Amino acid sequence: MKRRKFIKDLSLSTSLTLSPLIPLSCKSKENSMFFEIGLAEWSLNKALDKGEITNMDFPSIAKNDYEINIIEYVNQFFMDKATNKKYLNELLSRTQDLGVTN
Repeated sequence: MKRRKFIKDLSLSTSLTLSPLIPLSCKSKENSMFFEIGLAEWSLNKALDKGEITNMDFPSIAKNDYEINIIEYVNQFFMDKATNKKYLNELLSRTQDLGVTN
């Protein structure tokens, strides 16, 4: 009978000792994908058409609101500025400051 009690007590104490570790083993490991998703400017076309945001706002919105670091512009929203070097350099500067890739 003493052997049974010993085994029972041993299993109980082992369970109690290891039980705090169970949540740690169940914790999901952060999986990094083999690709990053990008955001196309067209996704915000309604706000751009209404003038609520501009091309200059787009990199910041992608980064800060959606946590997306890759963006794609739509020429329809800045056709009149497509050859304006100052405008394009400012847009590039904003994306680089945010760590966003065009």
